Amino acid sequence: MEPKFLLYSRWGDQLGELSVLAATHRQEIDSTDQLDITVTQPLAKGDRVLWTDGRDWFEHVVDEESQSHDGGETFTAVCQSSLMVDLEAAHVSLWVANQVSAQEALSTILQQTTWDAAEVGDMGLQDLQFEIESAYEALCDIAGAFGAEFQPVLTMGEFGVETRRIRLVEHIGSDNGVRFEYGYSMNGVTKEILSDQVITACYGYGATLDSETDGVKDRVKVLVEDNEAKTYWGIPDGRGGVMHVYGVYENSDCEDSTTLRDETAADLAKRNRPSVSYTTDMPFASLRGVRLGDTVQVIDRDFTPELRIEARIGALDRDILSGETSSATFGTVTSVLPDVLARAYTVSKAASSAAQGVSAASIMAGFNGLYTEGGAYVCQTSTAGIITANVPLNQDGSPSITTGELFAMQVMGGRVRAATSVDSTGRWLWSDSVSPSAVTISGGVLTVSAGELYFNGKKVQTA
Repeated sequence: MEPKFLLYSRWGDQLGELSVLAATHRQEIDSTDQLDITVTQPLAKGDRVLWTDGRDWFEHVVDEESQSHDGGETFTAVCQSSLMVDLEAAHVSLWVANQVSAQEALSTILQQTTWDAAEVGDMGLQDLQFEIESAYEALCDIAGAFGAEFQPVLTMGEFGVETRRIRLVEHIGSDNGVRFEYGYSMNGVTKEILSDQVITACYGYGATLDSETDGVKDRVKVLVEDNEAKTYWGIPDGRGGVMHVYGVYENSDCEDSTTLRDETAADLAKRNRPSVSYTTDMPFASLRGVRLGDTVQVIDRDFTPELRIEARIGALDRDILSGETSSATFGTVTSVLPDVLARAYTVSKAASSAAQGVSAASIMAGFNGLYTEGGAYVCQTSTAGIITANVPLNQDGSPSITTGELFAMQVMGGRVRAATSVDSTGRWLWSDSVSPSAVTISGGVLTVSAGELYFNGKKVQTA
């Protein structure tokens, strides 16, 4: 089936098939889902473009349009995912639930929308609280709380979209045996070796035991070693041999040593080789047909011996008419935003649990006291999301100091924005120049030094 584009009004009236001159689909995991199209007829804001790439159906809503008269009249439109547009129009005033499943949480926030929850597997139970936010923000919160990713699923009928559902899974994408080989001076590819430490052995620490050693409570403890990784990534022992590089894995709820050993081994398997990210800016035959979240088997011949890793597609630009993948970002660390949301939700949930009978101002003062130790400040509100900056913040997230070097980042509704200046009223001038797929975050405290951004002392790498 060839690509096909159908136009509907904002009220659902079918307006016919579009004559499309160019179409690019831009996606990032749990973030950007944008269709850029050039057509021969004007489009109205709010119109819906229902289209297929020959395999799946997608729906986008016209957001912006520009007109050109060069070489004939054409219209270029920027269209956003109908999932984001529809859910941002729905409001969650207050919903609090203890030990709720992902299925129930997803179904609850979608009650006032035209979307339904697809069947969700067992992801455990979480305590959730949504207050004064859009349904889309709540969806991002759910994904963060359960460590999941989401995607829209459309069912087509005779007159267009019959059902709209949201699929919540541990990882989107699949492994179709795609292989990508990287060699020295390879044109069209930017490679980045990340600063994460490579370990060759890992201590696993579990639940606290009743026994003590030297007055300190014992814990369930295991050690997992990878002697093959030590051969390549260990360190000299000073006697002609090689020593392990040790890391730590913790799960304070795990009481079974066998389970802890399996979890520690899985963690070691993710950290026993360098973390690498690749970005292509031109079509490669081996990447034709890949989808967001897909697994790519990478062979990197820059390393000795050659490095073999499983990478994930974290960002993707597809030319819909040609079927080519015009650009892609993939690597061992690509899906940044879900990790950010998971950490942010954990922090906010912990703060909410401790907030009974305590004012919001005192909570924020406590946060700022902790972040002062790392050189950064944080503010969270229902309207501004999470803001962290290198200067103290007021309760609404605006800086209390507006002179000197300024830097702030905002995570809100699945988007990441940055600011380095303020307006005449002293509020941040936000820029969308920081995209989730272009930032690698190792987790922890945000700090700013000499104009550079760091997490836990590690420089944030930007594309």
